[in-house]
Formats: sequence, structure tokens, C-alpha cells
Amino acid sequence: MKFRKFIYVILFSNLFLILTVSARDNEVDLKITGNILLPPPCKINQGSNVDVNFRDVLTKSIKGLEQKREINYQIECGYNNNNWDMYLSVNGIKSNFDKNGLKTNIDNLAVKFSLDHEMLELGKKYRINENTLGTLWAILIKKKNSELPSGYFFATGTLLVEYK
Repeated sequence: MKFRKFIYVILFSNLFLILTVSARDNEVDLKITGNILLPPPCKINQGSNVDVNFRDVLTKSIKGLEQKREINYQIECGYNNNNWDMYLSVNGIKSNFDKNGLKTNIDNLAVKFSLDHEMLELGKKYRINENTLGTLWAILIKKKNSELPSGYFFATGTLLVEYK
């Protein structure tokens, strides 16, 4: 009887050992590696501000696209060897009468933007060709049926270029 118990213990131990070994044979370590790639850095105007001067503007001439100025800017980026897409956005405080107009210091006066012939939404990213940037325009607008006071005006925003 003792011998039989001994045999059962041995058999059970061996069975447990076999199951343990075969479970280990069905398991392998998984190793995951890689490199995180960042887009190349870009600079607009070598880090200098972009200035647009409308000079003297008659209030009656602020209609449609009559008061627009080209925004001269340059973009320099590192080598794009991973074919990142380049995006441009104009950001800033929105005017109180046009959600895509950049607020100025004068009520009822704002600045809208277009890239080539497409009107831009403030804060929206637009895909651009890094080799032919397109022509960026600043366009003065005023609230419909409003009168503007005479005086100096200004607006500030941010021109952002990034790869995605």
C-alpha cells in the first residue's frame, strides 16, 4: 500500500513537471524596440517677426479684397527624409464680428487671411508644399454697416509651420 502511494506521488510529480516544462516551451519573451522620429525643425523668417504694414487706409476702401497686402515670409526646415507633410496655420484672438478675422485694437476692424485664393480659418492647419509655399495675404475687413474711427491700428497673431 505504501509502495502504491509512493508510485502515485512519483507519477503525479512527473506529470506536474511535464506540464510545467511544456508550458515553458510554449512561452517566449517578447522584445519590442524601435526609434522615435521627430519631424525636422523649422524656422520662419530665421526667427524674426513677420511685419505687414497697411500704411494709410481710407475707411471707405475697406470692402471685399481691396485692402490686402502680401505677407512675405520664408520657411527653412531640416531635411525631410521621412516625407512629413508640412502645415501652416494663422492663430490669434478672433474678432467679435467674424470668427476668422484676427482682432485689432479698433472695434469693428479685423484682418482675414488667404493662402493663394483660399480664405483661411484662424487656428486651422493647412497643408502646404514646402517647395512652393504659396502666397499668403492679409486682408482688412470691417463689420458691415459700421463706421471706423480714424487712428493707428494693429493686430498680433502667430504664424505657425509644422510637420505632421
